[in-house]
Amino acid sequence: MPRPRFDKLDPERRREVLEAAAREFAAHGYHEASLNRVQAELGLSKGGFYYWFDDKEDLFLATLVDRAAPFDALVAGFLTEVADAAAFWARVEELVRTGMAVVGEDPVALGLFQAAMALSPQSSPRLAAWWAEGLQATRAVLEAGQAAGAVRTDLDLDLLASVVFSMGEALDRWLVGRGAEAVQTEAQAEATVALYVGLLRRVSAP
Repeated sequence: MPRPRFDKLDPERRREVLEAAAREFAAHGYHEASLNRVQAELGLSKGGFYYWFDDKEDLFLATLVDRAAPFDALVAGFLTEVADAAAFWARVEELVRTGMAVVGEDPVALGLFQAAMALSPQSSPRLAAWWAEGLQATRAVLEAGQAAGAVRTDLDLDLLASVVFSMGEALDRWLVGRGAEAVQTEAQAEATVALYVGLLRRVSAP
């Protein structure tokens, strides 16, 4: 992840750096992305770049974390705002609908997530750690769902989290692979939301 000095940058400059990197990774994928192009766009020397980041992978993960922030905020809400099953599944729907909006409205984020999904987590300990954090977040969400009566309790929670996380990844790969065509109309977007939520409920609801 970025060095602490990056977080101390002026917020506007920090945003410029992350946006330039996101555009590069979205346009070219991880392996073909060029740090030289990012540095040139930002007017940075190589020394300036390495003052903030260790390497290209470090920058890539920083852009992923940044683009995933809206989803992280929604996930955090599961731990404080789901008093019952109806509230839990309403939040799941909100999370999925946010994903639909990203795919339909933010081509840079779509390209960035496509770049991430083209990589094997096993190719990088840091990328694997990022995916592992997603699995742990899934487990925490399901545990909150169990407390609200929205999630089954007859399966080991770690097993259920692995199944749901894997299903979510498969659905995301399907959606990201289809791109904006999956949400070209409101009807298509709503059908995709219903597909996601319906499959997740079949697996995890009591």
